[in-house]
Amino acid sequence: MTILGGLANRRFSRPRGAFVVVAALAAAAVVAVTIGAMAMADDGSVPVPAGEAERLGGGAQQQAALADGSVTQAEYSEAFQRTLDCLRDAGIPFVVSNNSRGEPQYSAGPFASKGELDRAKPVVNGCYVEHLRGLDVAQAAAGRP
Repeated sequence: MTILGGLANRRFSRPRGAFVVVAALAAAAVVAVTIGAMAMADDGSVPVPAGEAERLGGGAQQQAALADGSVTQAEYSEAFQRTLDCLRDAGIPFVVSNNSRGEPQYSAGPFASKGELDRAKPVVNGCYVEHLRGLDVAQAAAGRP
């Protein structure tokens, strides 16, 4: 009498699909870490993709930082500070904090009303484009958040 039917004659093995997925993810992680390490120079600078400086525009100091084909941490810090100075000079309130990786970040505000926020948006965007956007793009293109 066969209770299990045809299952008694089957061989059971571990699912191979799960192993393939885990192996593929591990390989992808190794490749991502390797590419990220190759993209960052020994001095911590990041490469600027060809044509990015011209495409992104920005102020003279930002263009100078991008012109040599890499962005150093000092250049990024200076551009970040120039962005804050621009906001301060325009009377835009802002808050500086650290992200989860301990890196400084800023956010404009607080604002007393939506109208005040709406009036500030073009100034905030202008300060960012003038001083920092190109360097942010270079870091993102190099795989650094």
